[in-house]
Amino acid sequence: MFKALDLQVAPNITHQPVTEGAYYVLVMLGIPGVSSSSKMLAQGGLTRQWIVGNIASADMRVGNFEHAMAVSPYSSPDNNAGAMTSVLLLFEQPAGPINFQLPTSLAGDATTGEAWDPDSWNHRGFLRRHGVGTNPLASNWFAAYPSSDV
Repeated sequence: MFKALDLQVAPNITHQPVTEGAYYVLVMLGIPGVSSSSKMLAQGGLTRQWIVGNIASADMRVGNFEHAMAVSPYSSPDNNAGAMTSVLLLFEQPAGPINFQLPTSLAGDATTGEAWDPDSWNHRGFLRRHGVGTNPLASNWFAAYPSSDV
């Protein structure tokens, strides 16, 4: 459990073991008002909080995303929005570096069901569109609660 104001900087994420020469994509989703792991991904209204792609295996091992592609910049939990559960999903990219792109239309892509709006985002559509599977290699989550010391 964290205070929202303590999460203003992106977390340092590492993962081991890694496949040498592979690339990874990290997706961080926010789920407003959820503080139970059993309700997490079943609930709609996912918020896109952070996407980093093309993370080289050596960089994934030590948490260095300097050379990776910031597809969507880190967005910290809103202290005024109430409880927020953040879910981190790590995927191995199947065929090396990818030219990741977010959709540009608010209406979204009819094929993937993915819309631009970060507050109603379809992460599975994004992953399908870029040829990444929807079963994560690793996952973790944490809850952020409003800080009263504002």
